Amino acid sequence: MGDKERPGKKAIRLPSVLFTKWKTEVVDKHSSLLSQHSDKPLVVTLTGLFDGQDQPWEKQSSLLKQTVKLLKSGGNDQQQLVKDVVEPMAALGYFYASENNTRRLFIPLLELASRYLGTNGVLASVYTDYLDADLDDAHKALTIYMTLEFDLGRQLIANTYERTLHYLVENATQQQQCLETTNDGDQVVLNLHYLIKTTMSLLTRSEATEPMLGQVLHSATTGEDHYVALLGDLTRLLLDVTTHPDLYGKDCCQVASMALGAVINLGKDDSFVRDWILGWFFLDFSTTASAHMATLFGMTSPLEAFAGNAGWQGKDAPMLFIIRGMISTVRKQVLFLPCDTDLAISALMESYGSVHNLHELYFAGAEYFCMMDNGDSLGKVIAFDAMATWLLELKNRMLAKDQENDNAYEASKILTNANADRLIHYVWNYWDDPVDALQHRVRSIFELLLSILDIKAAHYNEEEEHRTYLFNLLKNLLLMDWHRKVKYALMTMLVAKLGTDAYFKLEPEVVWKCLRAMDSLSLSSQIGGFVLELLNRRILETASDCKPSKGQHIKLIAKDDESKVLIDRWIALWAIPMLRCLTSSSDILRQNASGFILQPLFKTNVDSVWYLLDILNNDQHPAWETLDRRHRLHAFISVRPLIDRVFDGYDATIFAYGVTGSGKTFTMEGIKQEPGIIPNVVDLLFARKLVCPAIQITMSYMQILKETVYDMLVPKHKNKPLDIREDSDRNIFVANLTERQIETYDDFQKLFYAANKGRSTARTDLNATSSRSHAILTFKVKTSHHGLSETGQQQDFMTTGKINLIDLAGSEDNRRSGNGKLRMVESTAINKSLFVLGQVVEALNSGSIRVPYRDSKMTRILQSSLGGNALAMMIVNLAPGYSLINDTVNTLNFAHRTRILRNTPKVNVRRSIRSPVPNTRRWGIVQPATKAIHQNTQQNRPPPRGVQPAHSSKKLCGQHPSIVTHSNKRPSFISASTTPTLKKSRYTISSKPPIKYTNSRSSTWIPPSLSPTTCLARTKNQYYTNPESPSIVDIGRSPKGTPLTRTTSATAVSPSLSSLPLPPPLQQRLAHPYTGHNVDEETITITRTKLNKMREKWMLLGKQELLSTSGIDPIEANVAYEFGGGPSMH
Repeated sequence: MGDKERPGKKAIRLPSVLFTKWKTEVVDKHSSLLSQHSDKPLVVTLTGLFDGQDQPWEKQSSLLKQTVKLLKSGGNDQQQLVKDVVEPMAALGYFYASENNTRRLFIPLLELASRYLGTNGVLASVYTDYLDADLDDAHKALTIYMTLEFDLGRQLIANTYERTLHYLVENATQQQQCLETTNDGDQVVLNLHYLIKTTMSLLTRSEATEPMLGQVLHSATTGEDHYVALLGDLTRLLLDVTTHPDLYGKDCCQVASMALGAVINLGKDDSFVRDWILGWFFLDFSTTASAHMATLFGMTSPLEAFAGNAGWQGKDAPMLFIIRGMISTVRKQVLFLPCDTDLAISALMESYGSVHNLHELYFAGAEYFCMMDNGDSLGKVIAFDAMATWLLELKNRMLAKDQENDNAYEASKILTNANADRLIHYVWNYWDDPVDALQHRVRSIFELLLSILDIKAAHYNEEEEHRTYLFNLLKNLLLMDWHRKVKYALMTMLVAKLGTDAYFKLEPEVVWKCLRAMDSLSLSSQIGGFVLELLNRRILETASDCKPSKGQHIKLIAKDDESKVLIDRWIALWAIPMLRCLTSSSDILRQNASGFILQPLFKTNVDSVWYLLDILNNDQHPAWETLDRRHRLHAFISVRPLIDRVFDGYDATIFAYGVTGSGKTFTMEGIKQEPGIIPNVVDLLFARKLVCPAIQITMSYMQILKETVYDMLVPKHKNKPLDIREDSDRNIFVANLTERQIETYDDFQKLFYAANKGRSTARTDLNATSSRSHAILTFKVKTSHHGLSETGQQQDFMTTGKINLIDLAGSEDNRRSGNGKLRMVESTAINKSLFVLGQVVEALNSGSIRVPYRDSKMTRILQSSLGGNALAMMIVNLAPGYSLINDTVNTLNFAHRTRILRNTPKVNVRRSIRSPVPNTRRWGIVQPATKAIHQNTQQNRPPPRGVQPAHSSKKLCGQHPSIVTHSNKRPSFISASTTPTLKKSRYTISSKPPIKYTNSRSSTWIPPSLSPTTCLARTKNQYYTNPESPSIVDIGRSPKGTPLTRTTSATAVSPSLSSLPLPPPLQQRLAHPYTGHNVDEETITITRTKLNKMREKWMLLGKQELLSTSGIDPIEANVAYEFGGGPSMH
């Protein structure tokens, strides 16, 4: 979609007047030449451009770029075309283009034409005609302004300097006169503004200014000289604009004062210019220079508007604009030139007394207006801008390597501690101002002030005094209210200058006091930035070998006992304050502390996860004297990085993938005795709803059958194919899909199981209830929040999260499935969609420009989950059949590739303030610390603090957390977002001891929603965790619907490649998954041999993580892979 077609974008296209000019000035005059060379690519391209008035901007710009390429590659035979066609075409295009972005495309053509011809006579001719054209003065002024930015343009202006200056001054005077009679005052002021701005640029940037005007003011004795009269008209105009901000506006006044400084800067002698400025604007009497220039320009001296204190008084005091303009445009030799006598300006007497040069005088004047409090925010912006410009000029002169450097250091003495304190006072008062321009200016003032004080202290060997000054500044900052933005911004800037010891010396609880202020949404990012800067600087100060590479995150890794001690001390700085936040009753505080600070800290040091969990698991830890035990579960949830983010407004997707008959539907739906992913997710949704009744949950259900989308919540006779659409924000949705609001678990059951009867299933040789379609169940969760806006007012806002639960149809081999004609059509559609899914993954991993999402309805719907903006988790189902070994390997390889994908989750929020969106998250159930666990296991090192190996029979982390070991040998905590006591809930807390199931027909599968702090019992279907015997059981289904369940041994040990026991149920009775016949011991031996060979192959491929540590073969267990949140942690 082109720029002109995008909503909210301004239409960009070459103006119609330009095509008229091209026709009359180029095409009609040189039609015979164009006809003669009509077959040349250059002429073909130019003809397309001349006839392209109705073409979109993309086409027009493409033709211009193509013309440049053809000119660069062409020979000398194009010279006539360049002279008669290309140069006038480019010159007309440059001057008559409607805006600078389009005008820039003609500059390469002008430069190439000049290089071909050696002259630019046509360009000058077109320029002079352009100045007389009937166009707005603002358009012409902007064109001249841009022409001064490139060499060929500056040469053109130098050759036509007098004509250009005449145009600018005369038309500016005409616009000033028109303002009294016109009804369109805004347009006149706009024209005048750009004419004055371009005049200033002409006087300061053109190389012709010095030879043309350099001697005029120095040698003139009367105003009869042509240029003197012109400059006199300009000066009177600029003074009139500067002294009437109510008529012309403050922006125009500011530009006029800069242009006035450029006129005064034309004086040759430095002392003459200094006295001219003093006599006109600062002194109560006229100097010789000021009286001479007043006479020369036909004005009275002293100037009436600036006589006495008149220029310093009132809301729109003209001296504010004069000071701002003079700082920018008067040359530095004049600014630092000492005055003959100390100056005493009456308006500044009370604060400063006498000053010694114009530079000090400008500082005093700027500070005078910074101090004024007249309620004029725009005037305050100009005053702070003047001060920031003054500081910048001083800093640049102090760093210069010439004789003016000494003058700058002398001038810096005006920045006494008292004056510096006044500037910092302005920073404190205006940093939180709602006017963004004010915030930007005061930030610049503080940064420049610190830099100047650093340079000054180094020059005069006053580092100790300077450090004492900064230390006192920090002391005052720490006494400030902890709910102010400026506090954290300034403290962040001081971290590198003072070091972290100063902070902890002045305020030992600085981290906690910062964190507890994160209950404000508007402060969280600033507080997070400061705390992370403070803690990262602490690492650099205490562990010099931990300096990160450029662009890399700091990593703390314990290499020896000394480094372990340093790491523990570093963690102790923030661990207790963080837990105080995480056990707070404030939901906003917990979320902000976890999202802005906790995740980066875990990334810095993985062991810090276990440090926090040690405290949470130990009831006797001294930290519980300051922590709230009632909200202990909240802390567990926050510490777990991979938390369910749907209620925070994120989109999430969980889907089951695997070959046909591997148990995907059973995994997602389960049975009454063994609920699957879907019922457990719904349980979690309504458990949260009990705590927060404001949550609204809606449900939709669809299936993709033979590449056609059907609504499952409407009767079959009304079910029509649905279309997939994309909204203006590029979110994918299914049009006209039914959404039903559900209030209870029973509502869900009625809708889901009734709809499921319409799901397409059929019997094949491999599966008695083979799914013939992809089923997508979606829950949309709207959560209302209440908090503080950036202005400190109470604000209501809503986040919308969505979770997709997808049961993919399994891939099939028609030779083995025995499919008939109808089943083969279905199988072809299923295999095609799964093939496209593989192509999408390959394209994303390879960085391909085109990702084939649209090649399948299923991948189109999953677009946001595959490299998009949703959190995602894939559950890979593996079939234990000997005949499906190749399918199993292919499935695992696909899952391995999928783990590399990166998503960029984003929150969906409806409100007027920015959401504290955390960085990229990952959807799954694996802790970030598991990488360290895995590496330690591989290298025979003990796991991180507080964690026992998965094959150990010792209780893990005290007596609370339970670890589920997946078939990729990585333990992970599982937790729920429910509170410990929920009366009248479908959840109750069990006080019974852990139960170990031994019946091979009963699965000890633990839903990934149970709390790590307690056993959780579900009505009629109870599940218990057993910390003494970590169990893992996959969920499979035989062709006849018999669950294939397996339970690990209570004393499971790490298996070797040579002797890996089959799970007990298979040892007792192993039914072939596709025939239902019993398998004898010989078949088991053959299967074991084949699997061992596969393991050896995987070891060679570097996929050791696929081997289980729990006694269950990786071929026979469900493997959960998560992807979409960032780089792999393995």
